Amino acid sequence: MQVRSFFEKYMDNKIAIIFIDREIKLLREQIDPSYTQQLSHTPIVHVGGSSTERTAIRHLEDEEILELQKKKKLAEADIEVVDRLMPMMSPELKSIIENRYFKKLTWREIADKMELDERTVQKKIEVTLDQLDMISMRESACG
Repeated sequence: MQVRSFFEKYMDNKIAIIFIDREIKLLREQIDPSYTQQLSHTPIVHVGGSSTERTAIRHLEDEEILELQKKKKLAEADIEVVDRLMPMMSPELKSIIENRYFKKLTWREIADKMELDERTVQKKIEVTLDQLDMISMRESACG
């Protein structure tokens, strides 16, 4: 995968995690003891619930919640790639990346803000991302 895509998806991944967490919370709230009690037709007699209740909860979580948790882990992994790369960049490059991919500014807006030529800003990003792609490909080939 190209490094550029990690930067392009960064904010979308951050937002996705918020919505995934919300969805998981809502799904778990739907699986309350009264619902599982109706499924098993048995009263809850101890803290852990009956084995039927635990099975019903696990089954419901296995399907939807676990799938959401997988999506969340993938998004978190992509975010981690960017978070680990950012400290390696010069302050100027960090600023360009943050403005372009996190704040979603146009090339013109970034150039004006940084008092640089628009093409210079684009070129700096292209060169940096190409270098990161080459490093990434070497790392993949080695291990």
